[in-house]
Amino acid sequence: MGQSDASQAGCVIRVASSTDDYKSFRQIALEYHEFLNMDLSFQNFEEEMAGLPGCYGPPGGAMLIASVTTDAGVQDAGGVAVRPLPQKGSSQQSKDPGVEGAVANGFLDGLNQKSTGSVCEMKRLYVRPQFQGRRLGRALCEELIRISREMGYEYMVLDTLEKLEAAGRMYSKLGFEQCPPYYHNPFPGVVYWRKQL
Repeated sequence: MGQSDASQAGCVIRVASSTDDYKSFRQIALEYHEFLNMDLSFQNFEEEMAGLPGCYGPPGGAMLIASVTTDAGVQDAGGVAVRPLPQKGSSQQSKDPGVEGAVANGFLDGLNQKSTGSVCEMKRLYVRPQFQGRRLGRALCEELIRISREMGYEYMVLDTLEKLEAAGRMYSKLGFEQCPPYYHNPFPGVVYWRKQL
């Protein structure tokens, strides 16, 4: 995403790369978890947060943080992350049992037959309530898509909830299409999306 696009959203987007960045991303993700009010233990959420950057670190992952300038100074307003999804036969491993199940059951096979390790997953997109309505979520997604292309991914997948209608509309406008489940999420009303990068 170019600087002019970020400016239109009124934000600066950076790749998390320091201890302070990881702490900020962790806090944003914890607020996201509180907003969802759902038990994410099936995704090993607490372990994920304790071990950042973990699967979101280089070379195959990234965490982005959007910051805005307010009367109180520069504040981190939201974040999003991307991680690799292994395919069957790949040496990559995930600590997320849902993802491992997806690999074992071949849910990712139909996405790409050319090479392993070419599918990534968008995770933890959240904009703090006081900063919503500024297109920050879209700006974060656009930058994450750009970075994921640069990392060589061919597809991006994600899951969200039907009740998050604004998010669904945004994903559709960004070129995502609904797809069959690529892993098992035990909650009702889950919608799965994919995009060719």
